[in-house]
Amino acid sequence: MPVPLAFHKIDNRFEWGLTRTTVGGFRRIVQLLKGIQYECPDEQFEISFDDGYDSVYTNALPILEITSFRAMVFIPTKYIGKTSSWDVYPGAGRFKHLNRQQIMELNKSGFLIGSHSHSHRNLTNLPESEMKRELTESKKILEDVCQSQVDSICYPYGRYNLKIIETALECGYKYGYTFFKKSGLYPPDSARQKMTGERIPIYLFDTPLSILLKLKGLGQFERFKSNIIKSYNSLSETSKVIR
Repeated sequence: MPVPLAFHKIDNRFEWGLTRTTVGGFRRIVQLLKGIQYECPDEQFEISFDDGYDSVYTNALPILEITSFRAMVFIPTKYIGKTSSWDVYPGAGRFKHLNRQQIMELNKSGFLIGSHSHSHRNLTNLPESEMKRELTESKKILEDVCQSQVDSICYPYGRYNLKIIETALECGYKYGYTFFKKSGLYPPDSARQKMTGERIPIYLFDTPLSILLKLKGLGQFERFKSNIIKSYNSLSETSKVIR
């Protein structure tokens, strides 16, 4: 079953982080996907973007406009129109987030808009009341911007548990996305199944060849790289809590 791809920044500006994809690299990846007729018919989208950077609008949109790929952007609403001050991993630069007008234009162009919580904190570390506020506030803000229903959430850092799934469903979300799909966490009913959608993360060093390996189920080397980056994300998340 084809799994959607997940990007972050589409930007040529240098930083030490690994979640950036250059504009040329993104164009080559899209050309590869077109060539292999990549499609995720059972999913909402083929391509997604986490963190809601404005490079989705300035750099990714012009490339995707000439394709038939469906795309979604997940937005941490506290940072709409601001810079990525939440990002504290070593070497992180400050990148602009989408503003309200850009979000509206992306939505009108066919992009789906989803929540990435309100303040991009690890939801599993928050008291229940605060976790619920992260989910409800982001949904309300995005629905006000788009004037349409927002029913998808991408969990910050990919971290979630059964309580977060249940709370998200109570708040009106119908779909949840992560990189860390867990089996046996939830009862096997369709509503909870849809709250743990898996995606393939794409990083700075990914090439058309490595992406082909990922699409075929992750070769051993690709799996090794992904595990290292997940560990790096966990360290940045810890430093954020300490801060």
